[in-house]
Amino acid sequence: MPGDANFSLRARIQRVRNAMAGIRTLVASQHNAWIHGVAALTVCGAGTLFAISRTEWCLVVVAITVVWLAEALNTALELLCDAVSPGFHPLVGKVKDVGAGAVLISCVGAATLGCIVFGPHVFSWWWADVGNDGMVGLRQPAAPPGGKVPYEQTWDPAGYARHARFVSDLGMPVFELLAARPEERILDLGCGDGDLTEKLVTLGCQVVAVDTSAEQVAAARGRGIDARVCDGQELAFDAEFDAVFSNAAMHWMTRPDDVLRGVRRALKSGGRFVGEFGGHGCVATIESALRAGLERRGIDPHGVQPWYFPTDSQYREKLEGHGFAISSLALIPRPTKLPGDIVGWLETFAGSFAGPLPEAERLGYFTEVREALRARLCDASGDWTADYVRLRFAAHRQEIHFA
Repeated sequence: MPGDANFSLRARIQRVRNAMAGIRTLVASQHNAWIHGVAALTVCGAGTLFAISRTEWCLVVVAITVVWLAEALNTALELLCDAVSPGFHPLVGKVKDVGAGAVLISCVGAATLGCIVFGPHVFSWWWADVGNDGMVGLRQPAAPPGGKVPYEQTWDPAGYARHARFVSDLGMPVFELLAARPEERILDLGCGDGDLTEKLVTLGCQVVAVDTSAEQVAAARGRGIDARVCDGQELAFDAEFDAVFSNAAMHWMTRPDDVLRGVRRALKSGGRFVGEFGGHGCVATIESALRAGLERRGIDPHGVQPWYFPTDSQYREKLEGHGFAISSLALIPRPTKLPGDIVGWLETFAGSFAGPLPEAERLGYFTEVREALRARLCDASGDWTADYVRLRFAAHRQEIHFA
């Protein structure tokens, strides 16, 4: 066009104004646009509630944009048809029908994408993971109505050493994956009594260890470790560490997005994040027996499960969504021989399931669960094996650069 031969800022601004006028016409004249607006706000609210990943946000934004674009083009087409043919014309009617069909296609596509994006989040919020025995149960929010948690997990260092020393003993593969170097500053996330942390100190690393249990932190301090009581979901460090290391702790942290935000903030540029924790299917047989024991007592087991056991694909998406580049990530079945009777394991790790019961009934409940599990997890020699599944990963903080 001749008028476009020379660039004019004033003309560009006027075109933006014209475009905004077109959007106002769309919103003011089309009731469907109001519906699209409410749907877009609802979806954005759900995205915030479920803390969806950056990739999922991109998909949601594209879907919303496509629906609004289709509605705008259809409106423009209708206005043009009305100007060209004020009266009824069969071909004009078909043109309008095709335009409306395009809007419908975009809406169906957006709804399908919404189910794909939000389905797993809704499922994990309301439904328990499917166990090895195929049982499924409704999952309530972690805190029951009123916000009162019936049982708080506590840790006894002596009992932990007696019934769960295998946790740190079997942590050497992820310890080796960290490949720590002398003088590196490392954060041990969920240090327990400091058994693995002590190995990092021995290597010459400068280690800060955190755990929610004051008792475990005291035990770690007894080893000469700089250990601090701290919720791993509320880390306040800022660009202090060359690496963050975690073994057998993050499945107790049921707000993984908060964990990852804190870890990323704690790491220096390019810093490593290496860890291992329970993955999808971990102790599913044991959990099913625990749930069944509560149901037989007329107690709803929903909400007492204290663990976060994601699939490898779910956690990969979490890591990437928080700006981590992944070097390795794998879901590893690891049946684990227990050092003694499974009741010791239940008392150490499954206290939340017994929380709704009077204290005098808890041992009887765990004994009943033991008998329910005997045929599946106890061999002819009387040795017990827990059906562990681990999720092991190595990643590093990836810097995000904007063009």
